[in-house]
Amino acid sequence: MHGTARCTVCCHRSGRKPARQSSEAMASGKAVVASDVGGMPDLVDPGETGLLVPPGDPQALAHAMQRLLEDRALRARLEATSFARIGRLKAGTVVTRIERVYRDVLRPATGGAALPAPQGSGEPSCR
Repeated sequence: MHGTARCTVCCHRSGRKPARQSSEAMASGKAVVASDVGGMPDLVDPGETGLLVPPGDPQALAHAMQRLLEDRALRARLEATSFARIGRLKAGTVVTRIERVYRDVLRPATGGAALPAPQGSGEPSCR
């Protein structure tokens, strides 16, 4: 779906489906222009991993799209940063980070020795 596209536009008036569409685009290495609805601000950091526009504002949407089409350096930076962000949100990575939190919490109060990590606990933590 995202093959030869220069960017992906996810404009919605409510926050029901745009996060999934945007995360798929980001995982495909595409810059994203999305409506600032639902959980989008948690996924898209304006100017870092994509561009957010107010819902129902066609002028802001057109301006953001034009920015990405004209500014190759911006588009390349957003693509790289968003691809890296999605990598940190993969299940294996998240599970490993949660396991680390549990180990830290369950560390004995005396002695300070951490509980050993189980073998095959997933990908390395992002911390």
